[in-house]
Amino acid sequence: MDIVSKDAVISFFNSMAPKWDAMEDNRESVTEAILSEIGDLKGKNVLDVACGTGYMIPYYLKHKALSVTGIDISEGMLEIAKKKYAGNEQVHFNLCDAENFTSQEKYDVCVIYNAFPHFEDKGKVLSNLSKCMNKGGLIAICHGAGRRVIDNCHKNSAAHVSTLLPSDDELKALLNEHFRFENYISNEDMMFFKGKKV
Repeated sequence: MDIVSKDAVISFFNSMAPKWDAMEDNRESVTEAILSEIGDLKGKNVLDVACGTGYMIPYYLKHKALSVTGIDISEGMLEIAKKKYAGNEQVHFNLCDAENFTSQEKYDVCVIYNAFPHFEDKGKVLSNLSKCMNKGGLIAICHGAGRRVIDNCHKNSAAHVSTLLPSDDELKALLNEHFRFENYISNEDMMFFKGKKV
């Protein structure tokens, strides 16, 4: 299986951070559809994995999440996110590798948005995240675009810091190793895979 270098990922996203928000092509209707599939966030603690500059955070808060913790391996991305949410006591950030993230707090919802192809060891990431979640907690691996768009991006400009997505069946099986697979959507607008911590 192809792997990506963490050092290359860090360097790439640090260099892209200042222009990232201007480059991103997120559609609010798709983001809201993803949030709808995740389910009720009211009063829940959300872990936003590979949060980048914090695009998803306002949506978690809009849907009444109790708290949001954003983690990312890129210091450049987190610097921008921290400026956006400075003074918001519901939002916290941690510069770390998702494979090794630890927390005394357990999370109710974990979201990996637009980031899964960039993980060096996807199975290890999911295994580690499962340890950070409450029993019955939900994890979502999601993208705000369809497989064709995602894979085209990751075999062109971002080929050196990403892999192509596993097939739908491979993603289900990978999720099932560490969670109980719940459901998925894979169409032209989005990809969404959800599991439950059991």
